[in-house]
Amino acid sequence: MILAALALSTATSAAELRLDRVDLLSEDTGAWINYEAPSLLAYPARSGVRYVTQVKPVLALPVENLYLGLSIHSQSVVYERPITEGSEFTWSAGLHTALFFPRGAVAGVAWRHGPLRLAVGVSATSGGTWARPSGLAQWDVLPTLGVGLVRRER
Repeated sequence: MILAALALSTATSAAELRLDRVDLLSEDTGAWINYEAPSLLAYPARSGVRYVTQVKPVLALPVENLYLGLSIHSQSVVYERPITEGSEFTWSAGLHTALFFPRGAVAGVAWRHGPLRLAVGVSATSGGTWARPSGLAQWDVLPTLGVGLVRRER
């Protein structure tokens, strides 16, 4: 997934799309930190595989402050901007999907300093899928935590 995002960002012009960061811990759904991390010692293989599926390259879109995140577990479109001009602290709000089925929303705050981005927030995620759209009636609201490595500008 990361290689696909890197290839995609390389294939397009720098003015259109660029790799902004790689989220090592994605805050999209909050599922890994809330459900998998607590069982990491009991089920390391399952937790490890699910960890890999939530690692997310994040691409900056041509629209200022708009980002596209792509992981195996979820895809997202998020608007993120500084709280005040020039601040390292940002606020964000966005939508996330599973295989591009609209599943929920995420909102939070983040701190960007050098190559690091730390985020906390809240995610509302439905149980809906393409195979079971009736799952939209069930929602989970979870706290989220995100850790990302920001691409340095050259």
